[in-house]
Amino acid sequence: MAADPQLVPAPPSEADRLARLNALLEHAGEHSPFQRERLRGRLPLRRLADLRDLPRTAKQDLVDDQAAHPPFGTNLTAPLERYTHLHQTSGTTGMTLRVLDTPEDWAWWRRGLGAVFGAAGVGPADRVALAYSFGPYIQFWASYEGAQEAGAMVIALGGMDSLQRLATLREYEATTLLCTPTYAVHLAKVAEQHDLTDAMRSVQRVVCTGEPGASIPSVRRRIQLGWGARCFDHAGLSEVGPFGYPCDVAGGMHLGEDEFVAEVLHCESGEPVPDGAHGELVVTALGRTGFPVVRYRTGDVVECHAGQCPAGHPGRWLPQGILGRSDDMVVIRGDERLPVGGRADPA
Repeated sequence: MAADPQLVPAPPSEADRLARLNALLEHAGEHSPFQRERLRGRLPLRRLADLRDLPRTAKQDLVDDQAAHPPFGTNLTAPLERYTHLHQTSGTTGMTLRVLDTPEDWAWWRRGLGAVFGAAGVGPADRVALAYSFGPYIQFWASYEGAQEAGAMVIALGGMDSLQRLATLREYEATTLLCTPTYAVHLAKVAEQHDLTDAMRSVQRVVCTGEPGASIPSVRRRIQLGWGARCFDHAGLSEVGPFGYPCDVAGGMHLGEDEFVAEVLHCESGEPVPDGAHGELVVTALGRTGFPVVRYRTGDVVECHAGQCPAGHPGRWLPQGILGRSDDMVVIRGDERLPVGGRADPA
């Protein structure tokens, strides 16, 4: 099933994006103590490019705020009783960050993941298996909701080992598998080792996230050959939302610039990188107002690419998706890049 063009968001005008950005910043500056001092005297912005005059936000900034004001910090714009969803980051790069969402923000998450899965061709005829542990990480729960938003039946595989998951795929004839690229490769190996390859026959697509890999040709090819299915990549973070949706024609992913203002910057200087260069992705979510994060340093390294994909999809195209992490970057003659061999094949 090809992607439904109606589920791939049309690019909004710069004026519309600027109006939404200023509304978000005004709301954050008025209601979030964390944001108030960072935004004071800097608003409104006259153009999108003026966003560069605002400070970038690192995860450590939010962690420090929560440490000083436990347990949830001061980056909230509503009374605590308005928040209905609590998640936390994995803590793999430092202390855990707690992230709260209002019902409105959670509905925004659901719509965003629904658009992501719709872009991969997921629809009402599909049965989507989520090979996640369903701990406190937001991706598990948002994916569950997003698959429903796309109209699909959802099969949660939390609490199962790999053999049980393969048996469940076979029993329910799942058409879509959601997991990390590394686990997609692992599960295909387990199926082969235990003569369970028939459990994979109904799967038409594997939609990956959580780590670099699914846009790297060698990894994508390995997954597609192992599963006999198409492999798609997407990206998001607990702190900002689902900012990257898969390109069903040319591979890689697109930035969801209908809901995000995205910048690709030199990690140290914060200056925009030229077309074709590597830089850190910095993201501002336009639709998440209860926990607003402005110019968030994702730590994800991407290749800046100004041209459209062959299909002309909206949103800047990242042919190789997320290449790695900014803490893997090295500087060679003033140019930031990933070291050769770094993050090449996480599987």
